[in-house]
Amino acid sequence: MFNQFRAVILGILSPGLKLQAPSNPFARRPPRPSVPKLVLYRGRGMLLWRFLVRAKVFQFMGILAAAVFASVVLTTPHDSRVTSRG
Repeated sequence: MFNQFRAVILGILSPGLKLQAPSNPFARRPPRPSVPKLVLYRGRGMLLWRFLVRAKVFQFMGILAAAVFASVVLTTPHDSRVTSRG
């Protein structure tokens, strides 16, 4: 069983490649260089822009919901002879 697995792995990997285990996420890392932090989406008028984008997304979702409802209503066969009077 192990030999079959080893043959598959060796067949997949090129001769120059080695199988490596992932690095330890808890290992100590060298400190990062001290550079000014670049902050995106904090410019002037960004709050208004985000509000407008979200409003347009909700508007689009409302239009899609109405379109789905209209599609269901218009494509469902309706028999006028059937009444709801049991």
